[in-house]
Amino acid sequence: MNYYLITNAAISLFALVGFIYGVVTSIKKKQPLYYIMIVASVGTTAFSRLLEVVYMWTTEEYFDGFHIGILGTIATFLFIFTANFGTMDTIGDDHSKRLMKYRIIALVAPVVVASFFVPIALSKANLSTKISFGAIYIVMMASTYFNLKHLILPDVDYGIIKCIRGYNALMLCYSVLFALERIALVYNQDIMLYVVTSLIAVDSLLIVPVLRKGASKWTI
Repeated sequence: MNYYLITNAAISLFALVGFIYGVVTSIKKKQPLYYIMIVASVGTTAFSRLLEVVYMWTTEEYFDGFHIGILGTIATFLFIFTANFGTMDTIGDDHSKRLMKYRIIALVAPVVVASFFVPIALSKANLSTKISFGAIYIVMMASTYFNLKHLILPDVDYGIIKCIRGYNALMLCYSVLFALERIALVYNQDIMLYVVTSLIAVDSLLIVPVLRKGASKWTI
């Protein structure tokens, strides 16, 4: 539990650094709405993880069931989904038949996420925990669909899709690691928990800078 508190603190800190970097770059130069929404998603990650850290630090136990940090986590994936669905997908997908295979392949992502929830549903975790995690997984299924879709879609004019493939790859990794973290929690798999949360911390730090590097090329 002590190491999990440390890795959660690292996730919160690294996500906060990424969020501040995103805010500063947005102030210095006007950024696309897509970029701002992803920065907001990283900010909600920092907030939700901070709540978990404070709780574990003061009570010496992990949250069991629903807590306000769950809403922050849902908001994280909701921002990602909204940015992709409302902004990027209309640019990258013209809804023609020639792109149908990419839409079908992208369904692999939500299917994989759903499969990661099966062990949680079958676990001895209380109903509140299952419902809370399930709500996160539903939003995560929607967001990962677009992350994978935009990772494999053919590029459009000005390299708009190609420029953010690095970000989408990081976001898919983040989602998979997050799903594995939930499994590790309900089954008390400490080593697995420490490894995946350490990787989540690194991922959280890279998301905004990698997206910024790609998005900066949109104006070239």
